[in-house]
Amino acid sequence: MKILWVLLYWFLLFLNAFGLACGRNVTYDGRSLIINGQHKMLFSGSIHYPRSTPEMWPSLIAKAKEGGLDVIQTYVFWNLHEPQHGQYDFSGRRDLVKFIREIHAQGLYACLRIGPFIESEWSYGGLPMWLHDIPGIVYRSDNEPFKLHMERFTKKIVDMMKSEKLYASQGGPIILSQIENEYKNVEADFHEKGPPYVRWAAKMAVELQTGVPWIMCKQDDAPDPVINTCNGMRCGQTFAGPNSPNKPSLWTENWTSFYQTYGEEPYLRSAEDIAFHVALFIAKKGGSYVNYYMYHGGTNFGRTASEYVITSYYDEAPLDEYGLVRQPKWGHLKELHAAIKLCSKPLLSGRLTNLSLGGKQEAYIFKGNSGECAAFLVNLDNKGDVKVLFQNVSYELPRKSISILPDCKTPVFNTAKISTQYNTRSVTSRRRFDSIEKWEEHKEVIPNIHKTSLRANSFLEQISTTNGTSDYLWYTFRFSNDDQAAQSVLNVHSNGHDAGAYLERRAAGLTRVRVHGKDFTNRRWGYQTMFDEPPGNDPVALNLGSMGKGEAWVNGQSIGRYWVSFLTSQGSPSQTRYNVPRSFLKPRENLLVLLEEEICYPLGISLDTISRTKVCGLVSESHLPPVCSWTRHNQSEEICQINSGRGPQVQLQCPPNTTISKISFASFGTPFGDCESQILGTCHSSNSRAIVEKIDFPPNHEKTETQTHPNTNPTANAATLHHQTPLTNPPQPHQKTKSKWVPLNLTQSELSLPLTFPTGQTFRWKQTGPLQYTGVVDSHLVSLTHLQNGDVSYCLHHTTTSETSARSALLDFLNVGISLSEIWEVFSASDPRFAELACHLGGARVLRQDPLECLIQFLCSSNNNIKRITKMVDFVSSLGTYLGTVEGLQFHQFPSLDQLTSVSEDQLRQAGFGYRAKYIIGTVSALQSKPGGGEEWLASLRNMDLQEVIDGLSTLPGVGPKVAACIALFSLDQHHAIPVDTHVWQVCFLCFTFHQYLECGYIVL
Repeated sequence: MKILWVLLYWFLLFLNAFGLACGRNVTYDGRSLIINGQHKMLFSGSIHYPRSTPEMWPSLIAKAKEGGLDVIQTYVFWNLHEPQHGQYDFSGRRDLVKFIREIHAQGLYACLRIGPFIESEWSYGGLPMWLHDIPGIVYRSDNEPFKLHMERFTKKIVDMMKSEKLYASQGGPIILSQIENEYKNVEADFHEKGPPYVRWAAKMAVELQTGVPWIMCKQDDAPDPVINTCNGMRCGQTFAGPNSPNKPSLWTENWTSFYQTYGEEPYLRSAEDIAFHVALFIAKKGGSYVNYYMYHGGTNFGRTASEYVITSYYDEAPLDEYGLVRQPKWGHLKELHAAIKLCSKPLLSGRLTNLSLGGKQEAYIFKGNSGECAAFLVNLDNKGDVKVLFQNVSYELPRKSISILPDCKTPVFNTAKISTQYNTRSVTSRRRFDSIEKWEEHKEVIPNIHKTSLRANSFLEQISTTNGTSDYLWYTFRFSNDDQAAQSVLNVHSNGHDAGAYLERRAAGLTRVRVHGKDFTNRRWGYQTMFDEPPGNDPVALNLGSMGKGEAWVNGQSIGRYWVSFLTSQGSPSQTRYNVPRSFLKPRENLLVLLEEEICYPLGISLDTISRTKVCGLVSESHLPPVCSWTRHNQSEEICQINSGRGPQVQLQCPPNTTISKISFASFGTPFGDCESQILGTCHSSNSRAIVEKIDFPPNHEKTETQTHPNTNPTANAATLHHQTPLTNPPQPHQKTKSKWVPLNLTQSELSLPLTFPTGQTFRWKQTGPLQYTGVVDSHLVSLTHLQNGDVSYCLHHTTTSETSARSALLDFLNVGISLSEIWEVFSASDPRFAELACHLGGARVLRQDPLECLIQFLCSSNNNIKRITKMVDFVSSLGTYLGTVEGLQFHQFPSLDQLTSVSEDQLRQAGFGYRAKYIIGTVSALQSKPGGGEEWLASLRNMDLQEVIDGLSTLPGVGPKVAACIALFSLDQHHAIPVDTHVWQVCFLCFTFHQYLECGYIVL
């Protein structure tokens, strides 16, 4: 039974981390949201579940998390869930619960914007069409019929979230809910009925008792305790602030671009502009929550887009329509988030002072009671760079930029200086539909008037007749014409569409038809053909550039409406390629159906795949080192670099499963241009490209054309010194293997990678892709991933021995001899809470690590956080043998005791280890003095009783009972040891009765 306590440890750990049994307390004050008593600086991103597919959700959320987000924000789409009165649909892309659970599974919070009017460029603003037929209804007003149905649906969603325990107060991820949306924009149109509606909506929401705060967007008079928030691009300048000193400054919509309508070009908002206004909002308005609208826009499938809005939604977001990372927007914002998180303590608890540095320059300084300090140096001048003097030190500020100084001394980030890579999107045509014999053409038959089911003496209003189910109606009628000389003409008059305040009173459709002849057979045409799924995993799109206006279906699922004939002022369509998610496709014989209203040429359609195949970068001497190179010993100390002397550098990384196949351009000098085209400047080192080409780029699965462009800078002059990717080759691994994915014969219920690797038992494994983690076992460099069905596969990149020994070592490391399903069965029978939590914790597995590796990692963990622990462990790992690079990350075999002696205590302190440096050096020395060597002594502990293990480890410098219990559990097979910190102790005290077994840092049961 000892092995069963492995699961109990995870149970306690996850109760604390996710609040699954005891819940989280979410409140707020004038500074920020407060979660379990801690003020929080939160970055959020909007991802709308129905604008992507369930198969895309894990990858989208993982990329958002990797980009530094803490929260995923989404609307709830009323007309999607209740298309008919009282008939609900939460299947497929509508599965809100599954989406929120995925957010929770990946360790993020959620913000649920119920509305239920949402706007969002969504059909009818999210309101169901059947509301139109409710007698006496007036939308979004102090109107009883509307309030009745609004409250009913809001309660439906809240009750659903409660029943699934998804609110933070129940241990779920939802920390905020929203009622209504941007009502202030139209409130005046409702006259005296507007303000009481606002008060009613707020009161109704609060009385639902979700246990988390409610917000109202763009509602300056939001009643207490509802928080009024800002929407827009420049809330650092436009937000009047919270309407109470006890409410925090929250920004719910920071538009990363803007929705596009037919006839318009895409709105391009730069990464620099977004970063500038985020930093300004935090510095000037005391902002503590920023949401990017959208972080991933996705696709308006079917007829969900509002009038004139194209099918692609916010394609210029950090994750584009297809879910691919858009650089530099994604990477620059990731750097911004990291820089601001370095300032968290003074930002959330310090006092703010404002200091003028010039006519258009100023400083915002946050100082805490313990001496911690952070400063934001702002240059509001759009026209020129400036030098400012701050605390007797000169700083250069580019035009319209903000420099962030986490210690009021050291700039680690400037909003106008992009150090991350750029990429471009490429299209590959996989098939052309140019064979006329492959197409079938259909004319729509004009209905016979005698077979029509609905008859009227006047023209019917479109929305009331179709209830929003179709954009098309046949109007059939009979008439006699005795004028033989009359020309046959059909004149049709139609109302336009409107989405204003009183949209329930607007009519749409035909209003008058005048006939002067008999020929009124204006017919639409239908086309269909079959095609096979293109090979690979790249996103798929249909190029409909040769069509006119209509709608397209693939295997019965609408991929949206197209209007290619509506041209922009540049003479081109607003959209030609239409997303076809691979989950819509079968391997063979997929049916494409088109409904076309205009003249078209279907033989010009092509099936394309989309990828990001070109990357480039630029850097100059005025750029800053990557933010990830900085850390601080604790929040009150000055920041320092993990690797001393690290300077500006370009870091290029290919998309997952690709590798560099060609260097198209490299220049050390004064080049200019962009990713698409480059020109050498007046200064150029002729061997730039040759040096870059000598770098050992790791092999991978698929080749891709990649540009290295280290120094592009249109404003640089010949005297500017530019830097590029470090030009030294890393050490070569002993043996490279041909990369391939091999089944590990483990299901997700036996091994969940997200629940095993980023949860604090090891700090050497890195996430190298969605649901993919890479690390080193002994001398083997290995990646693990979940397949679409959840099964686990591995890829061996490098090994110093053989593939057989590598697999054996990996299985031992993963503790595969333990069956988690059997453990769950026993524990669930003993305690119903385990049965309830099985869906959350299934696959959470305790690893069997190398004892020396585990020992050193947990010496780094003393009074520390995961981010800083990881940086320290990376430093120690770099002392070992280099094995290879995966997705731009270098991996090393963990150093031996002899290799660990190569670093001094002073070097560790300079690297940011602080007091832990002496413990590591002392432990290495103590181990070397052990009989037979320290590594042999550590391995021998696996054969001892737990108390002997604890006593033995506690003789090492810096090892106390809790750290000893961690090492015993995670590397020495002592599965009945449960390490206890204050959080685990609280869970034991609140949820169980065995806290009396607590023994100085660990529990023995």
